[in-house]
Formats: sequence, C-alpha cells, structure tokens
Amino acid sequence: GRKLYSAHLLSPHRIHEFLSNTITSEIHILISEKLRNVGTTFVNLTECFDSLLENIICRIILRQTPSQVIGSSADGSPQLSQLMHEAIQLLITPLMSDYVPWLGFVDWKAKAAMKKWRSTYSALMDQVLARREQANNMSGDVNGAPRDILDVLLLPEHNFSRAMIRTYTLVVLLLSYYR
Repeated sequence: GRKLYSAHLLSPHRIHEFLSNTITSEIHILISEKLRNVGTTFVNLTECFDSLLENIICRIILRQTPSQVIGSSADGSPQLSQLMHEAIQLLITPLMSDYVPWLGFVDWKAKAAMKKWRSTYSALMDQVLARREQANNMSGDVNGAPRDILDVLLLPEHNFSRAMIRTYTLVVLLLSYYR
C-alpha cells in the first residue's frame, strides 16, 4: 500500500498536478463561495479550512467532492462526509470487550451500529466503483495516466478486489477526516 501511494500519489509530478488543478480550483471555490457573501457577518475559518481539506483529499482520491459522492437517491443513503464522521465516532467509542473480553455481550448496540455502517459504506463505494469502471470502459481511460488514486487502485496490474479498494480508500479518507 505504501509503495502504491508513494509511487502514484506522492510523486513530484503528481503533487504538481494536484497543486495546479485540484488545490487551486478548490481554493478558488472557497474564496468565491464563502468570502464573497461575507458582508458584516463573521466567517468561521476553521470550518472553511476543514471543508477545503475534505474537498481536496476527496478529489485527489475519488475525483469528486464529498457532497458529490452519494449513493442512489432512492435508498436515501448518506453523503460521504456524513459517513466518515460516523466512522470517526464509531472508532472513538470505547467497547467493554476491549478491556474485559468476556463482557463482549454488552457491546451489542455498538457492534450493530458498526455492521450497519460497514454495509452502508460498502454499498456506497460499490456504486462509486461501478460508475468509475463504467466510465473508464466507455472512455478507454484505463490505459492512460491515472487521474486519481481510485484510478490507480483499479489498474489491472494491481488486481485488487473490491474489498481491498474499499479498505485502501477508507484508510485515506479517515486520515483526512480525523483531526
């Protein structure tokens, strides 16, 4: 995983590409949307920078902002940012079974929430992957230079399963949301 990210995501060429395209456009969007309507109201810079960071990292990974990454509208699935915030809450929730293993039955509610979250995340990422694979097949862009980390993970030479792609994506997304 580390070689994959350093070779494809953190190379000087890719960083320059992200800087010139993704980061610059996200900063422009932040300035034009948030700061244009300032007037006499205060701007929460922490919120602005958190949103900026989430958008940049999500665009580097999935070529979309978190608000654009949604499941099918019919099932009312949450947006990616909401899912990531739920994941952080689940990760920081202490479980009794971590301290006293034979009291694991006490954690049934937390474990049920984790299973529900996992199925929701898997369904969302499966839809994202299906759309990306369809787009790559239609445009023939698979053999070209990868445009984001998801394109790298979908390259045929890596032969990653969907579960592995979901996990790699989850780790990077969680790192961007956990502050």
